[in-house]
Amino acid sequence: MPSSLARCVLSCALSAAALAIPVMSAQSAAAEVVPMPPHEKTFASPDGPTFVVGSEGESINKVPPLNASGTVREVFISGSSYTRSDAPSGGTLAVGYHVGCAVELQGGNVGVGPNAYLNPGLLDQEDIGPVVSINVGPGSVSDVPLLTKEVVSGVPARIMMRDIHLVVNGCIGPAVVRQYTLMQLHTDSLDDIGVVYGDPLWI
Repeated sequence: MPSSLARCVLSCALSAAALAIPVMSAQSAAAEVVPMPPHEKTFASPDGPTFVVGSEGESINKVPPLNASGTVREVFISGSSYTRSDAPSGGTLAVGYHVGCAVELQGGNVGVGPNAYLNPGLLDQEDIGPVVSINVGPGSVSDVPLLTKEVVSGVPARIMMRDIHLVVNGCIGPAVVRQYTLMQLHTDSLDDIGVVYGDPLWI
């Protein structure tokens, strides 16, 4: 027959395990996928060409941070940004995020895997699993460029994003993210820029 001490150890271990299960389940349940509304605008250039800029299918998956730190925010971002134009020349399509906190986002990097990093804004859409990691210090809001694509005249262009991993480090309170899609139209006589903004979301 087990001693009183053995029975106590067994009982305490089972109680601890029972308590751990709801905690782990609560952390898993904290993940939340938020669908964001589409946005589109049509811009008319002074010399005649018009171009459309839009985003659709955006979703932001808010997940608990891997290190369980209260100063870290993690999300996985998906969506599609596009443009089309009747201009006789091409341009550049770009997509990124504004990220705000009670502190300034003082820098970032875009990487594939834990050790391979690329400059922000130079990531090709065929790269797999990019991670945007932002360290923060006292301040306000930062621009985090993600992807760019050269647009050919007369050909609609699109940038697809699937589970882009965005990590905000050192944020004392909630952070806010807002997507933007930018099209810069190039003609012989001018450069024309149109931007469409998504809805802001607390993460």
